[in-house]
Amino acid sequence: DDHHEEEERNQKKATITAEEIIEEENNDKMHLMTNFSIQEFLELYDSVEDILAPRSHRDAMLSPKTKLLLTLCWCKHAETFKFLAENYNITFTYAHDVIISTIQSTVNRLADKYIKWISVNERISEHQLRLKDWPLLLGSLDATVQEINNPHLDNDPYYSGKHKFHCEKVQAFVSPTGLLIHFSRSFPGRVHDFQVFKSSGLRDLILAENSNCQRIFNEDCTVLADSGYQGINKEVPGAVTPRKKPKNQERSAEDIAFNKTITYQRIIVENWFGRLKVLWNIMYQCYRLKLSFYDDLWKFCASITNYHILHHPLRHEDEEEEEEEEA
Repeated sequence: DDHHEEEERNQKKATITAEEIIEEENNDKMHLMTNFSIQEFLELYDSVEDILAPRSHRDAMLSPKTKLLLTLCWCKHAETFKFLAENYNITFTYAHDVIISTIQSTVNRLADKYIKWISVNERISEHQLRLKDWPLLLGSLDATVQEINNPHLDNDPYYSGKHKFHCEKVQAFVSPTGLLIHFSRSFPGRVHDFQVFKSSGLRDLILAENSNCQRIFNEDCTVLADSGYQGINKEVPGAVTPRKKPKNQERSAEDIAFNKTITYQRIIVENWFGRLKVLWNIMYQCYRLKLSFYDDLWKFCASITNYHILHHPLRHEDEEEEEEEEA
């Protein structure tokens, strides 16, 4: 009986469809549900249309566009599958399956399209972005954490003493353009940031970039990181971290000014984390799904965050000029 009721409900028309929103030209509703305008949603959909095309009777109960709409809505609002199922007039299990499969099937395509390495030369020549303080800045490095349900493991590696909760940690490397250009897999919260860096594969990419910068500019590129990455300059020449306060002494005016220039440019990675978590509440609230799914979810949300930034930059040029003058 339960199976029959599920099939009967699945065959009803979905109460919310992407096609109706598009036909009504209801940009406000599309933005409320997905963070994107109709035009932006359609552009995003075009990049994964062939992947989401229906393949079976059950798979065709929601149109490909509505599958993407449902998935973006879940990422934005982090509502329960039950709540979404009731609003879309589908079953709990179908809502769950559509969202998980949409993310898993499209994530690599989206990451390949929207998360790309931006070299120093590309940043200057193609993005027309020149920097006064750090002219050869490649990117800013930091890690972010997300609370997870206590997995109840012995000698629990997910508990972070710094944050006082169980969490997953991911490292992000953000270009001065405001776009994420490299990220690590997730690590248990107890793993130190510097250890994440050494395991992320980023070191070899920076060293290759250094070779290019030496050839073109006769100098190493610059990587900015916070104090959690002390010693990184031994791994990659050109890496810069804040100057420590001398023992039993105050920082000099020179050190304070130097650290301010680092903070001003390094804050771009914090801005990126802010955009990720403001757009997608599923990245902000406590994560409650299987840990094996976390990397796909993070990569999916990171990809569509970069896509959002392409249309809505983290910093406008006039704001940058004003901030530079104030600094």
